[in-house]
Amino acid sequence: MRIILCILVGWGLTTCHPGAAPAPPPKVVEAADAVGPVSCTPPPYALLEDWMVRFMEELSPSTKHAQEFEWRVHKELRDARRARGKSAKRRERIEAAAIVGLTVDDVDQIPWAQLAKEIKSRIETPEERHDRYVATAWTAATLAFDETQRPLPSPGRTVPASQKRLFTVALLLAFGWGESDFHPHIDKGHWGGDRIIQAKRRWGTQAQFRNQFRAWCSAQILFRHPRYKTRDGWGRDEVALDRTKCWTTGKSMLAWAYGTARPLRLPYPERFGAYVAGNPHSVIGRKRSRRRTRRALALWHQLPPPGSDSDFQQKQCPGVPSH
Repeated sequence: MRIILCILVGWGLTTCHPGAAPAPPPKVVEAADAVGPVSCTPPPYALLEDWMVRFMEELSPSTKHAQEFEWRVHKELRDARRARGKSAKRRERIEAAAIVGLTVDDVDQIPWAQLAKEIKSRIETPEERHDRYVATAWTAATLAFDETQRPLPSPGRTVPASQKRLFTVALLLAFGWGESDFHPHIDKGHWGGDRIIQAKRRWGTQAQFRNQFRAWCSAQILFRHPRYKTRDGWGRDEVALDRTKCWTTGKSMLAWAYGTARPLRLPYPERFGAYVAGNPHSVIGRKRSRRRTRRALALWHQLPPPGSDSDFQQKQCPGVPSH
C-alpha cells in the first residue's frame, strides 16, 4: 500500500522507506535574500562634525578662549588676595569660585589655599574644550535637521534651497558666538552673560549670587526676573543647565525676530535685530545682527558645507548607530 502511495504522489516529495523522517518544508526566500544585500551608505556624520567644529573655531578660536579664561581666573584670584576687609575678600572669592562652578558653600567650607588650588585645577583643558564644541555643534545640528520644524530663513541668492538646514546650523553658531563667544562658564551655566553689578552688596547665598545675571546660556536667553519662563515653560535654571533647551529657545527667538522685521523691509542681515535688542527698530540691534549674519555668510563661503541637506537626512542603515 505504501509503494502504491509513493507512486501516486511522486518520488520527489517524500522518502518511501520505513522509518524515514518527512522532508523539511521548502524554504521561504525573502525579498532581501532574493536580491542580495541592500547597499546602504550611512550619512557622512564625521564630515558634518568636522565642518561644524571648524566653523566654531573660525568664529572664536579655542586658543583665545584658553588664554582669556585662564587670565580671568588668575585675575579674580589676585583680586581676592588683594581685597581688604572680610566682606570684600569673601565677595572676590565667590566671584573667582563661580567661574569654575563652585558654590558659596564651597567658599565658606574650603580653606583659601586649598580653594585657590581647586579653582586653578578646574581650568578647561583643550580636550575638554573640543568635546564641548562638538556637543554644542551637534545640539545645533539636531535642531536644524528636525523635520518637524522649519529651518531659519536664509538669503535665497547666496544659500541654495538644498542647504537651508545647513545654513540654519551656521546661523545658530554665529549668533551663539556673538552672544556668548562660547565661553565655558556661560555654556555650563555657572555664569550669565549680562551681569548686573550692585555695589556694596553682600552675597550670602548662591541664589543671591545667581540673581546678579539676567541673560543665560550660550544663546543668552533674557530673564528679567528669576521666576519668568519661556514660551515652552522652561525656567531660568533649566535653560542655563540644559544645552538643548537653550538652543531650542534661541532658534525660536531668531525665527520670531525675523518675523517682526519682515514688515519693515530691512536687508536680510539686519532682520534679526529684535533677537539682540528686543525690537526691530533698535539701531544697535540691527548693527549687531548685521555683524553676526555677515560673519556667518563669510564663513559659509570660506568653509563650504560638506554636502546638501538630503545627504544628512537619509534613513539610517541597519546596524549603523546614529550620532
